[in-house]
Amino acid sequence: MTKKFFIKNRYQVLLTTIVSLFLLSPTFDGQISDSIIANIFETGLFLSTINLFRRSNKVGSKEVLLGILTFSLIWIDLLFNVAIAEALKTILMITFFYLALRIVIHELTSSFKVDKAHIFGAIVAYFLLGFLWGNVFQLIELVHPNSFKILYPQNSALDLNYFSFVTLLTLGYGDVFPIAQFAKILCVLEGITGQFFMAVLVGRIVGLHINNLHEKK
Repeated sequence: MTKKFFIKNRYQVLLTTIVSLFLLSPTFDGQISDSIIANIFETGLFLSTINLFRRSNKVGSKEVLLGILTFSLIWIDLLFNVAIAEALKTILMITFFYLALRIVIHELTSSFKVDKAHIFGAIVAYFLLGFLWGNVFQLIELVHPNSFKILYPQNSALDLNYFSFVTLLTLGYGDVFPIAQFAKILCVLEGITGQFFMAVLVGRIVGLHINNLHEKK
């Protein structure tokens, strides 16, 4: 019963987890280290996102192995603070979010009926897109330090995820910004991706909803 609930409401569960993690992360400030906060955030996000793979018929040994390695490296990175572990973890997180995003987009575009799952799915896809780019920025910072300027640094991983969503939403607060040329180019690409996402995927959902209303009449 519980398994069916989590699979049926996978988008709602993931969205609730993401919002909860965003709201709870600042409350730990000053109580535990920023590294532990970041790892708790990544672990909660990772475990909730796995639920998306359980619904897909394409889940195989590769996806299972990817999940095990990613989860292990999240905590190996914290416990041993090895640079190579952090780099591998970030690469695996990028791959993981890409596969999860692909599953969500496939489910949203393969159905011609609009329900609440479509709405939650579209929101989840937008979050996954932001986390995907956030990890790309983290990888750039690991490979080429000081590619980004953070005016009020607290935790590099959380700061760059924050910057990813600011870029995706084209807000441009200016407290985090790219310095390296390659980082600037990727920021532009993320902004373009965010705009196309809103125009294409959300536009399709609205179009299907209008079409469904006409069919009912």
